[in-house]
Amino acid sequence: MRYILVISLIFIGFFQTKAQDTINLINGSRLLVQMIDTNLTSLRYSFKKNEKLKIETIEKDEVFSVNYFNGKEVIVYAQDTLSEDSYMTIDEMRAYIAGERDAIKGFKSPVTTITSAAVGVASGLVPLLLLSQSATLSLLSPIPPAAYVGISGARWIKISRNHVSNPKYLKSESYIEGYDHAARSKRIQNALIAGGCGLLVGTIARFFLYSSVAKK
Repeated sequence: MRYILVISLIFIGFFQTKAQDTINLINGSRLLVQMIDTNLTSLRYSFKKNEKLKIETIEKDEVFSVNYFNGKEVIVYAQDTLSEDSYMTIDEMRAYIAGERDAIKGFKSPVTTITSAAVGVASGLVPLLLLSQSATLSLLSPIPPAAYVGISGARWIKISRNHVSNPKYLKSESYIEGYDHAARSKRIQNALIAGGCGLLVGTIARFFLYSSVAKK
């Protein structure tokens, strides 16, 4: 069996770049791989990373379907009306994933990102404006950026028609739900990163500016 596995891996590695399968995840992502086998709970696949062949396993509850290189699609997802994660039908879940993918690909939040960065910088500079290096004020500096991240996550998501891969999806509640979920997550992530970077810049600027003021 060991020799058979080694030969199989060599064969997989040889055809890796020529014939790839696609694992479609429920979170909207795609994995370009070479399928090895499946069991009741998981899928096993191989892929190349840094010219090295790696083998990994993924749980079936994370997967919607597998598109094989020969054009065949195998649906892995199964509806479970008692579950909070898989209560949708196959068609509804397909639309939901399409919404996620369109949001991941096209949704942008430049205003939120810039505003979050500005809030972070301002929060880092507040102690300087008060001519204070109080440890308490410094510890409170992260609160405004964090609050803005929460606000940005609660704001309404607008779907641009330019982001929609298929206009028929605009009538699908599942598509809208998937788009909203992915877009909201993307906006929160952008706000969090921008706010954190802004706070760091503001804190460093405060330190140097306060030192300059103190010398005078």
